Amino acid sequence: DHKTVELRHAQGQLTQSEKLAVTGTLAASIAHDIRNILSSLSIQVDMEADEPEKALAYVKDSISRFDILAHRLLSYAKPRGFAMEHVDLNQVVERVAALLEPHFAVSRVALNIAASERRAFILGDEGRLEHLIVNLAVNGLHALNPGGRLDISVEADESWVDLWVADNGPGIAPEIRDRLFEPFSST
Repeated sequence: DHKTVELRHAQGQLTQSEKLAVTGTLAASIAHDIRNILSSLSIQVDMEADEPEKALAYVKDSISRFDILAHRLLSYAKPRGFAMEHVDLNQVVERVAALLEPHFAVSRVALNIAASERRAFILGDEGRLEHLIVNLAVNGLHALNPGGRLDISVEADESWVDLWVADNGPGIAPEIRDRLFEPFSST
């Protein structure tokens, strides 16, 4: 039927337009983050020209920020097949903490990690779990002021594992809650 063909064509065009809009939003968001990191790096290196050790420390921190940005970008990449395997969630959280600690220190926000005393094995995709925890922690960090605190804890028993990510920030404003799962929405 001619109308059905037209409708499918219009739906295809709409889907393509939505994909392009999301891609543009992602590109703008990443470009904004890159510019922020580079401009603060440039300013800090200029200010610390007489003290190379301080400048180098700031360069290392900026590299850490780029690493976090790369983690976040990879989490938006085209989904690949899940690599379901036995993963120790304690180890994933420890790797995330090592990646994020310098960023939290510069922001003067406490990052508290509490691993389970038991091994916390789950069946999952280790890379995706790491991306998820990085994204949750970085979102929490952005919501916190200096002196704030973000806690990541793993609790395990013989039959269950819990992962908790919590901060002492202001919470999510009601007008933003409706947009929580929109790609790249930000305040």
